[in-house]
Amino acid sequence: MTQIFDFRYRGLHAKTRDGLGIGMFVLQKALNLNGLKMEAMPDYSKMEQAGKEQYILNEFSVAHI
Repeated sequence: MTQIFDFRYRGLHAKTRDGLGIGMFVLQKALNLNGLKMEAMPDYSKMEQAGKEQYILNEFSVAHI
């Protein structure tokens, strides 16, 4: 399971940027208050290269709880 919705979670490359690591956490909580849930599903078959780094694309889905 992905940690992207955990409070203060910052991805490896996000650590070099300003931020508190609460954006996706707050989004998930706001959706839950409205009877919705968001899931992130990494798609390992869709890799992208940016410079020397490889990134996995994520797909997000929103559904009623």
